[in-house]
Amino acid sequence: MKKILCAFAFFGLLFAGPAFAAPCLNIDKASAKQIQKELKGAGLIKAKAIIAHRAAKRAAATKSGKAVWNFKNWKTLLTVPGLGPKFCADNVGKVCFADKVKPQKTCPK
Repeated sequence: MKKILCAFAFFGLLFAGPAFAAPCLNIDKASAKQIQKELKGAGLIKAKAIIAHRAAKRAAATKSGKAVWNFKNWKTLLTVPGLGPKFCADNVGKVCFADKVKPQKTCPK
């Protein structure tokens, strides 16, 4: 009986594994290494540009007494120098914004 329960548990975890994977990359918390790994076309330069832009916007928001700044959507992410429509098209279903767990599925026009 114990072996049967262990087998059920093993196969349950085996098939449920993808359900536990993160549905998207939280661009507001991701490291440069994570950005490079998860997003097509994001080499070291683009990954660092995203992080630098995020840090600068957060510093400006803090200085002016506003709430913590986050990327809100693809439109705000594409304000990072070096990112454009192709970057969005290649990664549209892979990025989450503002701590949402579902990715935005459309690129801005």
